[in-house]
Amino acid sequence: MTSSPAFSGWLVRMAGSALIAASPLAPGLLHASAHPASADQAAAPPAPSPWAPAALEAPSRVLTPSPTTAPVKVPVAGSAPSLNEIQEAGQRFQPLWSARGMVASQEGRASEAGAAILRRGGNAVDAAVATAFALAVTLPQAGNLGGGGFLVLWLPGASPAAGRGCLGNAGSGGLGDGSWPAAAAAGASAPLHAAHVTHASKGEAPAGAPSAAPAPFRIGASPELTLGQGFAVAVNFRESAPAAARADLFRRADGRVDRQRATRSLESTAVPGSVAGLLLAQRCYGRLPLQAVMAPAIGLAEQGVPVDRELADSLTAALPLLAVDPTSRALFLRPVGQGGRPSTGLAASPGARTGANASQHPKGWAPPSAGGARSTAQQAPAATPSAPGAASPALRALHPGEILRQPLLASTLRRVARDGEAGFYRGPVADALVRLMRQRGGLIRQADLSAYRAELVRPIAGRFRGHVVLSMPPPGGGLTLLQLLGLIEPFDLQTSGAGSAATLHRLTEAMNLAYRDRNTWLGDPASM
Repeated sequence: MTSSPAFSGWLVRMAGSALIAASPLAPGLLHASAHPASADQAAAPPAPSPWAPAALEAPSRVLTPSPTTAPVKVPVAGSAPSLNEIQEAGQRFQPLWSARGMVASQEGRASEAGAAILRRGGNAVDAAVATAFALAVTLPQAGNLGGGGFLVLWLPGASPAAGRGCLGNAGSGGLGDGSWPAAAAAGASAPLHAAHVTHASKGEAPAGAPSAAPAPFRIGASPELTLGQGFAVAVNFRESAPAAARADLFRRADGRVDRQRATRSLESTAVPGSVAGLLLAQRCYGRLPLQAVMAPAIGLAEQGVPVDRELADSLTAALPLLAVDPTSRALFLRPVGQGGRPSTGLAASPGARTGANASQHPKGWAPPSAGGARSTAQQAPAATPSAPGAASPALRALHPGEILRQPLLASTLRRVARDGEAGFYRGPVADALVRLMRQRGGLIRQADLSAYRAELVRPIAGRFRGHVVLSMPPPGGGLTLLQLLGLIEPFDLQTSGAGSAATLHRLTEAMNLAYRDRNTWLGDPASM
């Protein structure tokens, strides 16, 4: 993501699901690709109250073919416009530009959910949280409530966190004297085991600005880092191991790792952190009420979303795993011949282990009324497993265009919106999760859920060619990323060219060295 020199605002980037949310304070241009949604409107209606409940709005702008043939120039702070060699002028689609804010994620409807929050007066934290919860609905193969991750953000002005009870009695830490122009930078990781970074969009620091990296974080200091005309902070909401987990849990008698147990059993399920982390970020740094921020995701889960080709292909590839679980089978699979187009399916094993599952209705949830029946492509079959020995129908994944409705997920999201962390880590949702773990060999117990805490942490910072780079401290991957940037900084990659053999060789060797060090020396400080 790039910005013009005039840009000054909030920035949040979430990797894994490739989420970027940005909201400028001053006129400027934002640029993104990969399913962006703009907060611009051709004729903006009267601004609604920022405290009004949010509703999913139709996209105000969409990507359209562009007849542009001239080279595309991208403004760079402190220098004349330079040719962007990544974006070819003759390409059919051009990136979406916005002066008022933008959200980009891996899935377009989730991006629009975040852009709608920006239009309703939310900041980039609100938009990022709204998009992340929407991805749990629209991108189940990546975004979900059962994972964890990291988030790094930069906000302008004074922090609201202390006034909201988020910082306790901690002091404040800083980068330089705070006199820089606003250097907006932020990044976040969705529930994948990787940390990503974005760097300051300004050029070289002005004369007199400090050139050294900030001082190390002091015990007892604030997790917030003063930077330019604002501050940066990170959120660690990585999953944690249940109390019953052991270091040798997946080691077989011969000393080798049991890959099936380590990757396909509930024993390998960690305590989820996504809900706690997203709510912590929104409570400390968001602007709108939580119920307004989560309203788009709840609406998508209740009303349903059309399955796209990417999801259909993912479900088809995972069909053997999905077919043995009653909840997954009910949500994502259909009997061959029921709705959609003909397809080669897979017969579910009559004796497949099913056990209890988390789809049991939480207290207060009621199934849809019998009136107003939906088509078979929209109605999920019952999750009741076949009796042992009974013939099981051949199954297929949902086809593109069929509607995926998730009423139980909507119920969970509504509880979280109403009750906060208690709506997920306690009560009916937690009870269903613990019951599933007990009946199918998982390790998570109520004590694990009750003890989980996301935490605000101080970002690590370095420099790369005059830019300030912010990223996650361990257990995130920020140290590896900073090391990688340090290794490639001496090389003139512009001369060798993007995608050339020389450039790829240097990048590959730098990654090889950085990740060797990571695998040898780095770990979770909480476990060392």
